[in-house]
Amino acid sequence: MARASRRLRSAMWLLYQYRKMRAFLAPAVAGRRVILHIGPHKTGTTTMQATLQRNRGLLAPYLYLVPRRDTPLRLLTILTRNTYRPRQLARNADAMTQAARRLARSCRHLPVTLITHEDLMGARPTLRNEHGLYAVAPDKLALIVDAFESEGARVEIVFYRRDFAEWLESLHRDIGKGGKPGGLGRRFGFPADWEPLLGAFRDRFGTRLCVLSFDADREAGRMGLGLLRLAGVPDATIEGIDWSPPRRVTSAATLAPRGLA
Repeated sequence: MARASRRLRSAMWLLYQYRKMRAFLAPAVAGRRVILHIGPHKTGTTTMQATLQRNRGLLAPYLYLVPRRDTPLRLLTILTRNTYRPRQLARNADAMTQAARRLARSCRHLPVTLITHEDLMGARPTLRNEHGLYAVAPDKLALIVDAFESEGARVEIVFYRRDFAEWLESLHRDIGKGGKPGGLGRRFGFPADWEPLLGAFRDRFGTRLCVLSFDADREAGRMGLGLLRLAGVPDATIEGIDWSPPRRVTSAATLAPRGLA
């Protein structure tokens, strides 16, 4: 068993080295798209990522999915998770830019690349006892977008919007603490809805920001449907998708056909 595991790790390492060499040698694709799906947490992101991963072969003609374990992406998300105050942003800005440019160069030869990671905005709210909702997220994403665009990519940012009160309840269950969801929001200084955060994103990114409906995907029973359509995957291919069941649900009630939390 140990020998098989070592062989698998060696094969994965060789595949990663091949990908790096291919990206280095292949010419850059002009006008290439990079789609950044940034979450937020508790909006079905884990379920979407599972669906994308299990259907990578089917989706390959239309987009390339960057694996969560991809080294440049991991380095970038380590920085974004640990940058949640202005002084940390000032200290980490150069490293974040370099990590984003490295990630951009690794997919320079691909016409459409999908990067999906909820930690690009930062760690899950309340995780580090920080107040506010994804503090400095617009500034972090601006650095990442600028880095990708400096490498010739056209960036689109995808935010899945869920009813804020329902999202807060899901976050409250995920944390597993007592009290009421509203009290959690007051304790950590959350706004009344998503608009302050989305307004800051719109000011920074304009039409590069695409807000998709969590409820629309959930009602269809296909989390990630809007994301695939945005990426340009044909409906005929979408019909052949093997959709993942809900992942990381926080309440048994959410396993009903209507969706997940």
